[in-house]
Amino acid sequence: MSEWSADNLQECSFGGFVLHILEADDSESRRIGTHEYPNRSGARSRDTGGEQRSTRVTIVFMRHATMPEPIRDFLEFRKFKSSGQIRRFIHPVTGAYDAVIQDFTWSQRASPVNHIEVNCLFLEAYPNDFEELIFDVVDLRAGSNAAGGVEATRNAKAALDRSLLDVGKTSSLDPVALAKSWQTGLTVPSTTDPTVTATTSSAISARQVSLELNRFNRQMDQEIDRLEVLSDVRNQPALSAYFELASAIRGTADVVVRATERITELTTTEDRSVLSICAELYGSLDAVTRAAEMLQLNSTIRNPALIPAGTVLVVRSPD
Repeated sequence: MSEWSADNLQECSFGGFVLHILEADDSESRRIGTHEYPNRSGARSRDTGGEQRSTRVTIVFMRHATMPEPIRDFLEFRKFKSSGQIRRFIHPVTGAYDAVIQDFTWSQRASPVNHIEVNCLFLEAYPNDFEELIFDVVDLRAGSNAAGGVEATRNAKAALDRSLLDVGKTSSLDPVALAKSWQTGLTVPSTTDPTVTATTSSAISARQVSLELNRFNRQMDQEIDRLEVLSDVRNQPALSAYFELASAIRGTADVVVRATERITELTTTEDRSVLSICAELYGSLDAVTRAAEMLQLNSTIRNPALIPAGTVLVVRSPD
């Protein structure tokens, strides 16, 4: 690239650090188990679930309006990544997931402008172990471990049904209906004026969501025992699918609880990123957390780095 500036870069963030990147390369593979038999041509293949997601990005630290001291910002981020902590990574295109940094290489360059270039690999990770995800799912304070939403819950339930079918079992859980009831319980006022913050009382309370989530958690626990999922290693794909379902329904509950107090709509008047909208509404300190929440409330967002003018967004009132 012969010349570029901050306007040429995309935005992502990790653990509260807003990062400007040149490119992002993602890997989202599936695990396929292959079973071969003696004296038999071909093989039997089974999809055993998604592999760990990863995103490799090229980060640029250079002087511009929002980064007056790039060297200081680089050193702070370098120190932060050395802690090895799992934090929320907001992808410039596909939304947020929890991640940890694995690879971290950097170089200082003078062309096309004086800058520090970092090559960084983010790996998907869970803040808690699998046992906590499924048996402590009622703890809403821990935050969402998945993108959440009805669609994520539907996909997780479909994956569970496929896994159980492979071992001759079926699930009686109906998490999709539960997730839909939570989302339809949110009353959204109709306004397109970005300067007006409307408040409303929700048709569903945080306490109700918590109680229903706890009830679903117990039902899932009982079903795992009834189907003896833990007693046979061949049920491992099904057990993993239960973990994914627990994570998805927990994410749905978390975003609904956050939105039950006051939600509103606003219409963007110019092309903006999700992070810049959240920084203006809630302040820079809460921008990253709010951006993840906004992505969950607006599942139709395809590119968090570019929200076109005229887009109607569902947001939580900053008041």
